[in-house]
Amino acid sequence: MNHGNSGLAHGTSGSSQLTLDNGDMAAKAKANEEKLSAKQTKPNFDNYPKTIHDGRQGKHIQGHNNYTPGRSKITITKEQLQKLIVVHSNKGKAVSDTKERVDFGTIIGVYVDQSTGKEYPTTIGIINYSKAGTHVVPAHPKGEA
Repeated sequence: MNHGNSGLAHGTSGSSQLTLDNGDMAAKAKANEEKLSAKQTKPNFDNYPKTIHDGRQGKHIQGHNNYTPGRSKITITKEQLQKLIVVHSNKGKAVSDTKERVDFGTIIGVYVDQSTGKEYPTTIGIINYSKAGTHVVPAHPKGEA
């Protein structure tokens, strides 16, 4: 029996066809809308402790045993930084579910451009949140990096 379509039934082109009823389409549309909405909602960092994680923060404090040369450096005291974290937490721009970019309004340290090694004083920092505590990485003074 020749169907005139390479042996396929009338109305097919050889690819599988997906049929959805209106209920399935509505459910998929609603699920996609919820995903988009969730991505656009700013994360709430209030659920994370605001205490500084000494080991992680130490990577950015010259003289600390965890200090990593070549990284951006904090130039204020741990106590000053702790106060700034408490005041500015959840007021910056989220860059991920666990990080936000904050302008602390005062110089917190030095941003180190990784490609040139140049250092720039900065008021901008990325607060990194975790269940173990927070730490701040000085960021590009124009908020671009």
